[in-house]
Amino acid sequence: MNRLLDRLERMIRPVSVPQVTLGLIVLQILVFLMAQARRDLIGQLDLVPDNVLRGEIWRIFTFLIIPPIGNPICAAFFWEPRLKDTGVSRGTIYTC
Repeated sequence: MNRLLDRLERMIRPVSVPQVTLGLIVLQILVFLMAQARRDLIGQLDLVPDNVLRGEIWRIFTFLIIPPIGNPICAAFFWEPRLKDTGVSRGTIYTC
């Protein structure tokens, strides 16, 4: 398993994004706050395959910013960054 992760890390290193976890957490908190004012927002961001096939391509990406369990505090626990232990490339692999 470690050899596979090492190979993936070498492949993804040129395109790895530093602070990707922090960015996802911030976006999830913003979506949570906006969803308090507009209840149908989460439904518009959710990944629904039939809607993607009908042309709503943004759903492929926006489902990542839906807060887990509807609580922004959970985002900090589910997306806990481990970049200090693993490095940026491997952290990007774990996040994806």
